[in-house]
Amino acid sequence: MRRVALVLAGSRNLNKRTSRFLESLRDSGFDPLVLAVPRRPWGTTGIEDPSLVVRQGVAIMRTAASRSRRSPDLIVCMHWSLLPLATLLKRVFRVSVIYDEHDHYEMLALEATGPAWANRVRSWWVGRVHARCLPRVDLVTCVHLVGGQLQQHLQSGASRVVELHNYPSRQWGERARHRPPSDGSIAIVYSGGVWEAKGCRGMLDAFLLLADDRSLPPLALHVFGQGDPAIERRLKASVGVIFHGSSTYHEIATFMASHDCLGLVLLDATPRYSLVSTNCHKLYEYLAAGAAVLATDVGEIRDIVASLDGGWTIDAGFDAEALADRLREIIAQPQELRRRGDAAAEAVRRNQLWWDGEWEKVEKLGVLGPGPLVDGRDHV
Repeated sequence: MRRVALVLAGSRNLNKRTSRFLESLRDSGFDPLVLAVPRRPWGTTGIEDPSLVVRQGVAIMRTAASRSRRSPDLIVCMHWSLLPLATLLKRVFRVSVIYDEHDHYEMLALEATGPAWANRVRSWWVGRVHARCLPRVDLVTCVHLVGGQLQQHLQSGASRVVELHNYPSRQWGERARHRPPSDGSIAIVYSGGVWEAKGCRGMLDAFLLLADDRSLPPLALHVFGQGDPAIERRLKASVGVIFHGSSTYHEIATFMASHDCLGLVLLDATPRYSLVSTNCHKLYEYLAAGAAVLATDVGEIRDIVASLDGGWTIDAGFDAEALADRLREIIAQPQELRRRGDAAAEAVRRNQLWWDGEWEKVEKLGVLGPGPLVDGRDHV
């Protein structure tokens, strides 16, 4: 009989990090049962295996064969506001609790929006919740920020804190091995939230400056994601831009495996993004898929790109003309673009930069308990 993991989510729109936890719990012998704060519509495009999702209610999402009538064997909390509930349920059901901190620290402590007094209250409240609840959590996992800053912050309140890097799944990377020969065209790709702070407005302005340059090979800008309605409208109305909108992992991975791509990571040098490192999903997804990248020089991104020979960087203070010049320089050398993409994909494989290996850290700590019962016996 498989065990049940109750996953507490802060929203019904499940991000990539939560989606990877669900799939890994399934692979570790659990049937995840998601209890979410009923905010936003259900969003599950980050789940690579769509068969994992069975049924969605107002606040509960059933996965695989999860049964609501069975008490949970594990509590997994994915949002700081639900930590008090998670620790209460631990006492009721006498099970372990895992808490994952993946972006609330930067968003609330470094870059909160709204009135200053509201930000101070929110930051104070998060601190109080952490101080009270983290000592009662069996394992805290977190993303890696520059210099391990988030891990160090959490270690002040928790006894066990483990960094889990936002690497792609091995299945994602395997698609890069089957890319067809180049047909001479280049797809400029952006995936993720369509926001100005992520460089989307400047990206479009720069692409439009290149649109009439006949010296370049055939170009198209492919955008997988959604966000700012004003930027979305401009993208949809622009010649040469293919706006795919919210897309599944399968759709993005299939596209990248069949084209010569240049992936864009154009984060602003905000306090939050100045700490960016391996928590940047799209950076590693591009590289693992065999796409060279053009990325802004924020956080540890320059070192990551250089260490994997995976592309180029640009100053985060770029304007449209500077970005267009950099793109023109890169696109004018298609063989080098493909070489760097292939080199990056090989480096990811060689160094085993997969989420599967990150999840093994959790399994080895024993917090998940024994393996699922099969034929009456424990299997680890």
